[in-house]
Amino acid sequence: MEQLIRWYDFVYQKNWHPLVIVSIFIVTFLAIHPFQGGNGRLSRALTTLLLLKTGYHYVPFSSLEGVIEDNKRDYYKALQMTQKTLRSATPDYLPWMKFFFTILETQISNLTKRTDIFLQIQKLNPFDEKIVEVIRTQGKSTISDLTLAMGENRNTIKSHLFKLVHDKVLKQNGQGKGTFYTYL
Repeated sequence: MEQLIRWYDFVYQKNWHPLVIVSIFIVTFLAIHPFQGGNGRLSRALTTLLLLKTGYHYVPFSSLEGVIEDNKRDYYKALQMTQKTLRSATPDYLPWMKFFFTILETQISNLTKRTDIFLQIQKLNPFDEKIVEVIRTQGKSTISDLTLAMGENRNTIKSHLFKLVHDKVLKQNGQGKGTFYTYL
C-alpha cells in the first residue's frame, strides 16, 4: 500500500490524466486486497474520493455501485485480465481501463437521464405538476387516488396521465383495474 501511495503521488505530479491515475490506482488496490472483506466497496469509495479530488464533481450524484453490479461479469473479467499482468515488466492496464472508462461513461449517462427528467418536470403545467407531486408524495397512485386527491374529473386525469407516461415523467405499472402510476 505504501508503494501504491508513493506511486500515486509521483504520477500525480507528472500530470498524467486523472482518469488514468485513478483507474490504475484502483486496479492495483484491488490486487493488493489489503483487507479481509469490503475491498470492493472501499475501492468504489476511493474511486469517488479520487475523482472528486481531481475535479469530477458529478460522482456523488449517481451510483457507481449500481453500474458495477449491473456489469459484474465484465468487472471480474477486466480485473482478472489486468491483474494477472501486474507483476510483469509490462502490465496490461487496457482491459481494466476500458471497463473503468465504460462504467464512468454509464454513470454519467444515468445522471444525464435523471437530470433530463428533472428538467422536463420543471416545464410541466400546474395541473401536471400537481399530479406528479401527489404521486411522488404517495409513492404510487391509481386514477381513483388522483381523482380523490385532486377533486378532478377522472377522464381529465386519465388524459394527463397518458401524456405524462408518454413523456417519460411517470411510469404506468400494470393494466386495467390494477393500474398504478409511479414517478421515475
